[in-house]
Amino acid sequence: MERKGIKTQVASSNPIHFKTLQKELKYNIKYEKSLSLWNVPYTTFYVPTRFGKTHVISCGPDDGEPLILLHAMGFSSTIWFPNIQHLAKKYKV
Repeated sequence: MERKGIKTQVASSNPIHFKTLQKELKYNIKYEKSLSLWNVPYTTFYVPTRFGKTHVISCGPDDGEPLILLHAMGFSSTIWFPNIQHLAKKYKV
């Protein structure tokens, strides 16, 4: 696969992030464990963009003021677990 002049050898269904299926599985297990720390109900969905699909985790009241939390490169939305319970009381995160 070639992306902007960079050649990568991948076995994963998600070639941008994982070079092997084993690494993808290891990440997904840790991701699910981290997401279990979110102690609020949430839904997940994908938003299509011109760069591909973006995974979204949403929680909080449907009539809450919208709040978008962005994580840094190399992290996932699970980093918000210390804050999410408080934020989800007022905001649609």
